[in-house]
Amino acid sequence: MNIEYPRNILQGATDIGNQMAPQELILMPIRFFVHYLDYLVFITVKTNRKIKTPVEGGIMAKLLWKPSEEQIKKSNMYRFMNVINDKYHQNFSEFGGLYEWSIENIADFWETMWEFADIIASKPYDQVIDDVTKMPGARWFSGARLNFAQNLLRFRDEKVALVFKGEGQQSTRMTYAELYDEVARVARGLKAAGVQSGDRVVGFMPNMPATIVAMLAATSLGAAWSSCSPDFGIKGVLDRFGQIKPKVLFTANGYFFKGKKIDSLERIADILKKLPSIEKVVVAPLHRTQCGYQCSPQCRPLQRFPIFRTQPRDRI
Repeated sequence: MNIEYPRNILQGATDIGNQMAPQELILMPIRFFVHYLDYLVFITVKTNRKIKTPVEGGIMAKLLWKPSEEQIKKSNMYRFMNVINDKYHQNFSEFGGLYEWSIENIADFWETMWEFADIIASKPYDQVIDDVTKMPGARWFSGARLNFAQNLLRFRDEKVALVFKGEGQQSTRMTYAELYDEVARVARGLKAAGVQSGDRVVGFMPNMPATIVAMLAATSLGAAWSSCSPDFGIKGVLDRFGQIKPKVLFTANGYFFKGKKIDSLERIADILKKLPSIEKVVVAPLHRTQCGYQCSPQCRPLQRFPIFRTQPRDRI
């Protein structure tokens, strides 16, 4: 099952999920691919006097962990630093020097970051940044068009993409291949429900794999995604979702807090009364014992997408 990413022909704005979006949002997929953990590892160990680590800045009383030199040299940050060294004839060996260079050579740094991250774009950018002195408000990567989900779903192998550990639950894992297949199933369901580029899809869900799958599925179609934690009050949910008039709402049937299961569906019924734009509600079970279906013991949460039941709103 393949995902067909739409190509929006509109010009004049950066395309995140094939929708019109502020130029600054282009940095989101780039920063994702930098691997933030590598950044933390590197800045903790390699620094100069200008850039203080959390330990030096007094945030932490002592260094909790120090990677080996071998681990540092295997990090993406170290690899990226060497790309900068080779391309621009530099000799950086510490994070501090690279950082200083990055803020003095903004366009060169981010152009190299785009290449290093291997960003997939249906249309390349015309200019990295229009005005380096305008922060905030600068326009990044003008003219580029890309789909956020397409970049995040580029891998389809058996390496682990997600590890989920819910309160009181066994941890579960999802490979990149499984993630892609699940996103494709959900995207197909959303497309059948009439979701298209420019529509809004929202989630009232806890941190769980189904939330990530729903976001990627919506984005793959060019729809905009917004979400709220289920511990939001109804007013907070309406303040956020009411502004964008969503077409489809994803929710879990509940969540856990301090060992207690909290039901979400009662609040969903109240929310729907105030959001007439919602045409469909998709219910994701928190785990297999709550789904209301007879599942085999081998079933893992997101291998059973048909359990995400698209229902007419008047049935909730």
